[in-house]
Amino acid sequence: MKAAYVTQYDAQDIRSWSGTGYNLARSLQESGLELNFIGPLKNTVNPWNVARYVLHTKLRGKNDHPQRDPGFLRNYARQAEALLARSDADVIVAPGGLPLSYLKTELPIVLWTDCTFANLINYYPAFSDLSDRSIRNGHDCERRALHNCDLLLFSSRWAADSAISDYGVDPARVHVVPLGSNMPDSRSKVDVDRLVSARVTRLSQRITLFTSGVSWHRKGIDIAVEVLKSLNERGIEAELIVAGCHPPPGTTLPDNVRLLGFIPKDSQQGLEQLIEIYSSAHFFLLATRADCTPMVLAEAGSFGLPCLAADTGGIASMVQDGVNGWIFNPSRNASEWADRIIEVISLPDDYAKLCRSSYEHYRKNLTWVRAGEKAFTLIRGLVEGRRVWI
Repeated sequence: MKAAYVTQYDAQDIRSWSGTGYNLARSLQESGLELNFIGPLKNTVNPWNVARYVLHTKLRGKNDHPQRDPGFLRNYARQAEALLARSDADVIVAPGGLPLSYLKTELPIVLWTDCTFANLINYYPAFSDLSDRSIRNGHDCERRALHNCDLLLFSSRWAADSAISDYGVDPARVHVVPLGSNMPDSRSKVDVDRLVSARVTRLSQRITLFTSGVSWHRKGIDIAVEVLKSLNERGIEAELIVAGCHPPPGTTLPDNVRLLGFIPKDSQQGLEQLIEIYSSAHFFLLATRADCTPMVLAEAGSFGLPCLAADTGGIASMVQDGVNGWIFNPSRNASEWADRIIEVISLPDDYAKLCRSSYEHYRKNLTWVRAGEKAFTLIRGLVEGRRVWI
């Protein structure tokens, strides 16, 4: 079975979209789907679109998304149609909806993504305080894309529910297919057992917390720092490792916070550094204020590293209480996160059990292999004209 994989970016470049589009494509290929890459597509510059962008951002102080302008998206669609005319694909698969909004084709279309436009409004900073035209165009292109698809795969129940409730999509066309880790996965159960044993040995010495993200505020790094302080105030020797960003100017941090800055996964040195951190940490903290499907939770699971995360966005589809960590109401204060950590580490055997179940949860639910197999089964059912229940 052949599929045209449509993206506006270069999906064969692992650096695009943090590697998600690349890994999603590879998971489908490894499941048996032959891909014909349609993209990258060329961006067009329309003077009127640029003028509206300047008007809304510079004069009105609004966030504005010119890439959701109908003319912009029609150009994407025409480019994709021209390339599809030379393809012998049986189905179209896309990891994003923008090229699909105005696409005209006789082929069945599958969208596999992590959110809807409605999910993002006033949630992510870039989607807050939007211009009227961005809101109007955003909803319109999202509705067109979703209703243009024959099969919709979302990485979380949060996103799937939005497609149904916000855009009136038929629930029969919607499925939840979690994504995997964007780091190489070569660790066996024996490898993870070795990591867990080493962590348990260090529980009585110092607890290592790990958090990461490119935005200090959105990723809740400030909350992670407060969790660390709460542990220290109660006599728990702990440190916090922060990768991906630095605090705002003037921020005062405890001495036991290690700032590592951005660590590139596409370099061998960066990859080895991340592997070392995931291997040695005791907990991964994600006190994020906004996230769709944070791949770091799957990455942590691949090392048997328990996650403590805020219950926001699609996180509840990735973290199960007592299985691979816990999720917390975003309104809870840092001391409650610290309470959970103290409770778990007070019983080393229970901590070790949590680490091992974190790895098992990852293997069963959060790998690209599992994702690709599930997606391929659904796509094959669509192409063959039969209903598949998963």
